Amino acid sequence: SRPRAVAAIHSPDYCSLFDMACLHGSSHLLAVAGSLPRGRGRTCGVSDFYSYDALDRGRTAGLGGLVRLGRVGDLPSDVTAVAEAGAMGSCFLGLRDGSLRLVDSRQGFGSELLAYEGQPFRKAARRGSARSPRPASGGSSAICSLASCGISGPGDVVLGRVDGSVQRLDARARQLVDLGRIGGATGARFRVGYAPEASLAAAQGSDGELHLWNVESGTPACSREGGPGSGATVSAFYRDAAGIISGVLVGNQQGLQACTWSEPVT
Repeated sequence: SRPRAVAAIHSPDYCSLFDMACLHGSSHLLAVAGSLPRGRGRTCGVSDFYSYDALDRGRTAGLGGLVRLGRVGDLPSDVTAVAEAGAMGSCFLGLRDGSLRLVDSRQGFGSELLAYEGQPFRKAARRGSARSPRPASGGSSAICSLASCGISGPGDVVLGRVDGSVQRLDARARQLVDLGRIGGATGARFRVGYAPEASLAAAQGSDGELHLWNVESGTPACSREGGPGSGATVSAFYRDAAGIISGVLVGNQQGLQACTWSEPVT
């Protein structure tokens, strides 16, 4: 059968739509990260939660098929990345000011600050009030990508920042580990990949070099050269016939490429 369009929802009118993720849960949640116009050329960063139950039942959905359940309204800057967290109905939010937040939709739509400007929040709290952390300098620390365990782990997340740095946050211990840095143009958006069952994280810079890290030890696993291109991204890890993680797909304006390895990367 041919795909069909089931519904078109044009509210609210996002002026920037950065990321979205389907969340594990009985209510079929969709988390959308973006920004709305606030007037006088300014924007307001939001994260909206939708239910798409009606779209999952195989029937023709009208405008009521996608219902907004709530909005995270306590965000200090634009939301640039979202990823599913380990708990049902929850997600991580990455912000332009460099902070990482957690939202549990079952407890309302407020956000909990996990890390700020590249540091775990408990360290940032020593420099100032937990209720009013110091303002972000903006720019280089902005989070541009998140990749999480999803429902397969305790809720760890790997994040990429526009300065090229890649980090891992242990959500239980609130520990932030620097994994490394990619090369290429500073300020460019890129995507991180995460394969928790293989303890691997990946990122590719606009210089074409692919980096792999062991997330348990926080050390580089290997790097592979590639063709240069802007907007480089890690698409997904994939498995061989035995079900073992054996490669990663990367893409840029030159197209998709596969980087494979014959032996497990450690």
